[in-house]
Amino acid sequence: MKYRKRVYLSQYLNIIDQDSNEQIGYLADLSKNGMMFITHIQIHPNSTINIYVVLDYQTEGVSSSFVKAQIQTCWIRPNINHDMFCTGCKILHIDLKSEKILEETAHSLGFDSDLEISRVSRL
Repeated sequence: MKYRKRVYLSQYLNIIDQDSNEQIGYLADLSKNGMMFITHIQIHPNSTINIYVVLDYQTEGVSSSFVKAQIQTCWIRPNINHDMFCTGCKILHIDLKSEKILEETAHSLGFDSDLEISRVSRL
């Protein structure tokens, strides 16, 4: 993907587990080869998950309503909301069309690059 190191999203997007068809969290930021999502469940590091990212926003040039990807969880930390967790992942597999859609998502929903946002609890 062709954007800065980490893009914080102004709108959370639902993440659905493809196997269970259950929502597992909310996409919070994107990076070149990964993502971080906020979730109410503890997902162990090194878990491989097939996901859908639900695109419930409108933007020119995006005709799909979701993006499919395979991710591997790398770390989990408490969120600033202590009922939630931040889960960092790397993208293991994503097709070219879906990758382009995530790039457009980062461009459309990304914060100003000068802002630094921390969703991880420091306590």
